[in-house]
Amino acid sequence: MNHSELHYYNEIDCVQMLGIPLSFEEDEGSSVDREDDDVSALSKKYENINLFGNSETQKENFFESLPEEVIQLILLYLDTASLCNLASTCRLLHQHCYDRLLYKELDLQPYWPNIKDSSLESLTSRCRKLERINLSWCGGHNFISFNAFNKFLLNLEKNLIVLRLSGCEFLNDNCFDAICSNCPKLEELNIASCINTNEFSPLVRLNKLKKLNLYRTNIDYFSLYQFIMKCSSLEHLNIGSCSTLRNCGDIVVKLSNNCRNLKGLDIWRAKDITSLSINSLAECKQLEELDIGWCKVESNCGCLRKLAENCRKMKKLFLTATRTVSDLDLQTIAKYCPQLEQFDILGTTEVTLGGIKLILDKCENLQLLDISFCEEINGKIYLDLVKQYPHVNIKKSFQSDDL
Repeated sequence: MNHSELHYYNEIDCVQMLGIPLSFEEDEGSSVDREDDDVSALSKKYENINLFGNSETQKENFFESLPEEVIQLILLYLDTASLCNLASTCRLLHQHCYDRLLYKELDLQPYWPNIKDSSLESLTSRCRKLERINLSWCGGHNFISFNAFNKFLLNLEKNLIVLRLSGCEFLNDNCFDAICSNCPKLEELNIASCINTNEFSPLVRLNKLKKLNLYRTNIDYFSLYQFIMKCSSLEHLNIGSCSTLRNCGDIVVKLSNNCRNLKGLDIWRAKDITSLSINSLAECKQLEELDIGWCKVESNCGCLRKLAENCRKMKKLFLTATRTVSDLDLQTIAKYCPQLEQFDILGTTEVTLGGIKLILDKCENLQLLDISFCEEINGKIYLDLVKQYPHVNIKKSFQSDDL
């Protein structure tokens, strides 16, 4: 068998020959005539097949004539709701739509107003091989209970690697403990804005996590510290707007020392951030995304320049309302971070047009630049920049009298 056009190696155990026996006399007709006869015979066999065949009038319909692999490939293009609807059309498609391999990934966020206990129960038997699930926004108004969620997790084969539960009201201490107990392979966990959970000590069990989103949660210092010390493989952490978290600066230092493969960190509105905290991040050479918006960074300490000099893979840098940012900082960023794609300096008071143009000229991959409320940049200068750099989405909030 010729495998040159396949994307994988297909080992053959046996070959089954199917077709219509045709008899030809050796001394009559050419090879071309025989090929034409073969095509004609096959055409007659399939010319009466109806796409929407009736089982009472014919033995096979269009889907029954297709290989199972082709049907499965078609079904991969359907979303969860379409698969559920298709399963009720006929026995053949019902069998295919319940194939567990179709439910390795499950995104229920688009249907969040309708997801209930019964929804999870109906999907349980199909989702045993589930690896990724997005339940963000689901379960409001007590539509999802702890018992239903826990039962759903218990029926999985513990292969879950991505779990997104952003804004889920049903997530409480019991649910969080169930996650940490039943998802040993978890690599990504998103519980942003889940404010009904207060006990985070079980988090330390998830030592294979690479991405953790704790935005606007009640995470405490001790639980987060214990987790960081156990999970050196962590690559992305979001602890933005965690109002109950104290000693954030110390957390950043511990994170920098223990998680050297860190690629993304969001500490928006974090408390107790010092120049020492920012300096420690310079040890994370793989850092690509950093948000220190609304953090009080000391002026003229040089920590941003040291960060730029060492983290040269930076693609997204948000310095929102970090009012001590200067043109000297922008010069260093433009020199050492040429891969920058998004840059936010909203609310800076010391940055001038010269520093901004340096960023625009040196960072050729720049897609978004926010210079809103920069005191030195008025409406006229902004409009000139938009014309001069049309490939960059430049944002600025200004009053009408600035023009």
